[in-house]
Amino acid sequence: MSLKIHYSFIVYLLILFFCNLLQYYLIFFLAICIHEITHAIVGVGMGIKIKSTTISFSGLSLQFYDFQIKKIKKIIILFSGPIINLIIAIFTYTFWGEEQIFFILCNLTLFIFNMLPIYPLDGGKILLEIIKNKKIIEIIQKTFCIILVIICIYMYINFQTIQLVFIGIYLLGFASLQKYDKYFLKYD
Repeated sequence: MSLKIHYSFIVYLLILFFCNLLQYYLIFFLAICIHEITHAIVGVGMGIKIKSTTISFSGLSLQFYDFQIKKIKKIIILFSGPIINLIIAIFTYTFWGEEQIFFILCNLTLFIFNMLPIYPLDGGKILLEIIKNKKIIEIIQKTFCIILVIICIYMYINFQTIQLVFIGIYLLGFASLQKYDKYFLKYD
């Protein structure tokens, strides 16, 4: 397994440090790490080896070797990350209440965001496993991306959070699955 640290991670940390926002990002990064480690534990438990780990400004991401495993196992691995974020949010709220509201919101955000049916998010990968029709998937993804961009623009107008607009536009770029045609080769 290889570990890659993308330069964007270092640049982002420096920017956040000078903006006095580093502590918030580190809490969010912890929630992302828990999410990805859960994918890793479940995947390794099902006999899949980790190919690489990458750390970038968007967090930690894992890439597994592409072994032929059953669809249900892939869905379980994909669903494990978001579900742990939901469990942690509920657990944290139950035992610490609003004292840890930022950590709770980070985990809830990761759960909701990762369950969106947009590739390369977990929800988009689950959608690919369930629906094998590329045209239907593209329509679903583009619809959700457009809704997401509208929500992000609304959030920017009302709360001046430009990061969400960039995330929405970034995901809209993934809504076209032409880059991922290899994924469909085994289903055509």
